[in-house]
Amino acid sequence: MVSRRLLRIKAMQVLYSYMQSTEKSINQAEKELFFSISKSYDLFFLHIALLAEMVKLAEEKIEKAKNKRLPTKEDLNPNRRFVDNKIIRQLTDNQQYIEYVQRQKLTWNTNEELVRSVFNTLMESELYQSYMSSAETSKYSDDQEFVIQIIESIFAENEYLVQALEEMSIYWNDDFEFVLSMLIKSIEGMKIGNTHMKRLVQTFSNEEDIDFAKNIIRKTLLNKKQYEELIDKHIKNWELERIAQMDILILLMAISEISNFELIPIKVSMNEYIELSKFYSTEKSSEFINGVLENCIEELKSNQKVKKVGRGLKE
Repeated sequence: MVSRRLLRIKAMQVLYSYMQSTEKSINQAEKELFFSISKSYDLFFLHIALLAEMVKLAEEKIEKAKNKRLPTKEDLNPNRRFVDNKIIRQLTDNQQYIEYVQRQKLTWNTNEELVRSVFNTLMESELYQSYMSSAETSKYSDDQEFVIQIIESIFAENEYLVQALEEMSIYWNDDFEFVLSMLIKSIEGMKIGNTHMKRLVQTFSNEEDIDFAKNIIRKTLLNKKQYEELIDKHIKNWELERIAQMDILILLMAISEISNFELIPIKVSMNEYIELSKFYSTEKSSEFINGVLENCIEELKSNQKVKKVGRGLKE
């Protein structure tokens, strides 16, 4: 399930593209946002497919050793701990995974060299050697921890893998950390048993997230002019045209969220957009945005244009 932070990032990217385009359509911007979100799920299932490909390579290696002219005792009685990993088997037998990769045509067929490189990195790692050399029979929890460590130390740290995935889709540049954490959470929640019909991941956790995704773009664009006028009033010694466009966009989104989403506390919205500015704008942007946003919020409050209910009232 996508986090609110990732939704904000993707909405910001779509809005930035919208403001650069001459062919502007709010409906098209919304469609672009939801398409971008769907690509995160491609990345999620593509990592499971990578685990499946690595198991396939391990099985091929075992069969090749068995078919030697003079196979050793070890060749004839191979260590199948990795190829029989219960978690990988459960992931790749899952109905949602099978249907998704078939529908989206997700495959590593054009990146066989990369898959082999990642597989070799795993085989040469202390993680793999320790897992395979254990004298104990592999427990479910051992398999679970091993796959999580593959994701954390082999997938996440492999620069060639990250670079290749970025080249495969422009939508994945900001998704890796989130998608891998989402996959780890799914694995942590897995249990022994026949769970092949259980969904590995949901697109949205609830109706509120769907509403947020739909409306953060629409509300920002529909109220853009009045929000710009509000920002302009609280920019000291600056002309609106001279400020970094990303700073303006972040301010617009923050004001839109604070004004239109009753269940999100003001402090949460402020902190989220200040954090975004640290990664996507200039070095001094976070301080600038914080100051302008505080003044804008005070005016909105005084004009009773901010309404919060329920958990949105939390400070």
